[in-house]
Amino acid sequence: MAFQNITRQMAAFVIFYVLMWGIQSLLIKSSKGPNGEYPYEILSVTLMIELCKLVCALLYYLTCLPNDERGQPYDLNTLFSKWRAGRYFVVPAGIYCFYNALQFVNLRVMSPSTYRVLINIRIIFSGLLFQQFFDKRLSPKQWVALVLLIIGCGVEQLGSFSADVGPMALVLITIQAFTSSMGGVYFQWLLQKKDAAQVHFMEKNIYLYFWSVLLNLMYVMLTRSSSAGGLDFNDFFRNYDNKVIVIIFIGAFGGFATSLVLRYLDVIAKEYANFIEMIFVAVGARWAFGTQIQPTLVLGIALVSCSIMLYKSGSEASHPKKGGGKQEYVRLQKMESGASSSSQAASDNDTVRSTSHLRSLTKDLSVSDDEY
Repeated sequence: MAFQNITRQMAAFVIFYVLMWGIQSLLIKSSKGPNGEYPYEILSVTLMIELCKLVCALLYYLTCLPNDERGQPYDLNTLFSKWRAGRYFVVPAGIYCFYNALQFVNLRVMSPSTYRVLINIRIIFSGLLFQQFFDKRLSPKQWVALVLLIIGCGVEQLGSFSADVGPMALVLITIQAFTSSMGGVYFQWLLQKKDAAQVHFMEKNIYLYFWSVLLNLMYVMLTRSSSAGGLDFNDFFRNYDNKVIVIIFIGAFGGFATSLVLRYLDVIAKEYANFIEMIFVAVGARWAFGTQIQPTLVLGIALVSCSIMLYKSGSEASHPKKGGGKQEYVRLQKMESGASSSSQAASDNDTVRSTSHLRSLTKDLSVSDDEY
């Protein structure tokens, strides 16, 4: 669906995604100390972002959503009654938590520029997993387009790229790239396919954020409690100022923007949006910090522009969902409006079918399972 019949609202979701993550990247860059260190605890900010997502989603759910088709308001009782559907979101929450942990490890064993080049192999994983989860085959043209996207995303960093990384670092970055793709594709599947007619889009986000807060809190307790000084809350929340608070809120809105892109477009469109965000950050850094724009960025833009045209032309030879992107968007909207009107029996039957499908996918993939 990535470039087929994109509506204005879909384009707005992509713009929202680019702005939120781009602004957060610039704010994080501006928050560094003179020696490049962060004056605040990164794990603390990550946990607060997840908690902010949960609080904001709950407030919107309880105060802004209209009544369902039965005239009943969305409330906590409705949310708790669908806990069977909510338990599936522990999987993407766990994947994202594992991804964050690997990010900290990989940035210790390689330079940031090398990391940003190598992590782009997730684009290939996204294409492979997208095919498996959605029974859609990408055409040869689309695979060439994804390779061009990888080159375009990495070429801007080639000036400071270092190939002097060990085999273990390559293994770790490959695992992190796979978890990034797995989390995105699996979350897209949950948003678009799993209980689509029974569970509201915002309810799914709440379930994800709840599990994310719980798992991140467990990770913090595990890592900090085992350290020599233990968990010191005064140190854990040190140097919180207005800039850190803004970073937390922008990160929360960025997470919601990611959900919108995965709900109404797909993980491939998200990968292209990441490149647009890179352009936004480069231009913003030039304006805010005087950072020189690399000439290779122009080459990257040219490559990704060719990639977009090639991917779009290749979609005619692949096997798109019935009705195309615009019709799919309308279908999702209709299902969303009737999310709470279906019976619990239908939800239970769908849960059984989805569990069977997920087990089959997990067996085939041989796995056990918008970014600070």
